[in-house]
Amino acid sequence: LNSTSNWTKRVYTLLGLLVPGSHFLPLSRQHLDTSNFVPVKDFEANRLVAGVLQLPSGTNLVVDETAMSDGQLTPRGLTNLTAVGNLIRWQKLDYDFKYHSLEYEADVPVLIL
Repeated sequence: LNSTSNWTKRVYTLLGLLVPGSHFLPLSRQHLDTSNFVPVKDFEANRLVAGVLQLPSGTNLVVDETAMSDGQLTPRGLTNLTAVGNLIRWQKLDYDFKYHSLEYEADVPVLIL
């Protein structure tokens, strides 16, 4: 397990040397269940809370599928996994405004390890 994680980090480090912007995203069950991948509107503070997938245009996203493990995802984990799939397939990211969501286009090349 340690050697697999080390290998993916090395690929990410190499990519980071070649491109102007990159972001590493491990798809572990814990990370999927506890993080917000899409931006969410906080109405109490009246601000938009950034999500993991809210990246600048042209940022290369490196998705580490080797971090996955067996088990059941929570509803938040499923929402986050769906957001990753939508970003990969359609280059679109939903912004969650609690009562509705808005879809924004993205320009994020994705490398899946």
